[in-house]
Amino acid sequence: MEPARNDIAASPDAGSPTIPSPAIPGRPRRLRIAAGIAALGAAVVALVFTLVGDGVDDSAADGLAGVALEFGHGAAWACIACALAAIALDRGPRWVPQAVGLTSLACYGAFLVALFTSG
Repeated sequence: MEPARNDIAASPDAGSPTIPSPAIPGRPRRLRIAAGIAALGAAVVALVFTLVGDGVDDSAADGLAGVALEFGHGAAWACIACALAAIALDRGPRWVPQAVGLTSLACYGAFLVALFTSG
C-alpha cells in the first residue's frame, strides 16, 4: 500500500494545502451593468463641474480653501465615477471601490467645509 500523496487527489479531510479553494463569486451581472451606466453619468457630471463650474463663487477664497472650492466638487464626482467603474469591471480587490468612495466623501467634505467657512 502506497502512502497518501499530498496533492489534489488527496482527501479534503487530510488537510492537504494543495486542494484549491472555491472561487469567490463575482458581482451579479445586473449590478455591474447598472454600475457601468452610473459611472458614465458620474463622469459626465464630473466633467461639467470641472470644465463649466458648479456655480460657486470661489474668488473670495484662497489657499487650500480655494483649491477645495475650485476642484472639490468635480473631484468628488470623478471619484464616484471611478468607484462605480471598479464595481462594473469587477476586477481586483473588493476594497478598491470602497476606498475610492471614501476618497470621494473626503473631497466633498472638504468642498463643503470650504464653502461654508469662506466668505
